[in-house]
Amino acid sequence: MEAENRAENERLSSAYYAKAAAIRRARTGAERDNLPPAEVDVIAAAAGQRAFENAVAGIDDEAIELQQYESRQAELRRTAEVRNAGALASAAAAQAAAAAAAAEIQARGL
Repeated sequence: MEAENRAENERLSSAYYAKAAAIRRARTGAERDNLPPAEVDVIAAAAGQRAFENAVAGIDDEAIELQQYESRQAELRRTAEVRNAGALASAAAAQAAAAAAAAEIQARGL
């Protein structure tokens, strides 16, 4: 009975350490992404809760954090692609206008 209690205490202790570490990592990542403080707190609390529950359940937290990181990076890539698409469209329009002006100048023989 004592060994079981000790094992349970160690498991819960590990879960609390996992929770604290996940909160720190999530907070750092969210702050690095320049999210508002309220959103940083929500993200950190959610990450901590998931880490605690996963540690209690025995799930590897690092694999889950990697999945969350990859998901966040994919979202950042999507927003960058949208932002870059606008810039590329503007550059293409400017290049087409310049080519049309050059063709007009050449047609006039200037």
